[in-house]
Amino acid sequence: MAISFANAGASYIAAGARSDLTKLGQDIEAAAASANRPKPKLLLLKLDVTDQQSVQEAADSVRREFGKMDIVISNAGGLTNKATVTESDPEVWWGDYILNLKGPFLISRAFIPLLLEGEMKTLVFNASAGAHLAMPGASAYQGAKAATLRLCAHIDAEYSEKGLITFCVHPGNVPTDAVGGIDGLPDHLKPGKIRAVRAKMLIFIFRTLT
Repeated sequence: MAISFANAGASYIAAGARSDLTKLGQDIEAAAASANRPKPKLLLLKLDVTDQQSVQEAADSVRREFGKMDIVISNAGGLTNKATVTESDPEVWWGDYILNLKGPFLISRAFIPLLLEGEMKTLVFNASAGAHLAMPGASAYQGAKAATLRLCAHIDAEYSEKGLITFCVHPGNVPTDAVGGIDGLPDHLKPGKIRAVRAKMLIFIFRTLT
């Protein structure tokens, strides 16, 4: 997603993850160059969205480096518990809620003040088809994603009058490792193409907001 923003000409890009982002930084700069865009000011952050201190430190770093934000995309998520309710480990089950619901809450709490100082004031949550389904073994993940939709609605109710635009996007059934990978999928459904379409769709939406 950050690569698509670089390709579209974003001048400031911050990205955070628990994993090393060195390769992503290189890809972002290459994407900007390939599109004849100026090299963006890049901020790569070590970030655990389930940890309040980590999220707040990331927001503080963005404030120091950028001063404000126009767009925040809460994209972290995952599916760990795949057992039925009675067969689930409570810690694993609740862990899916911590990642998929507490994470977006902490991101919102820390970054909304920065967004309110920006021009576009846009907060986006990466939702899931699972928010609308009830599949055996997915009570934690799908329940958390459904709750994320409600969190989005409550943030809209609380901050829309201040100019904040908040919405969820449904990326489609992207075959990540969490749901079994891409084995056997036809080429037109490979994740690279799906992710590119999703990211370009967001770029289009953001341009219509300006």
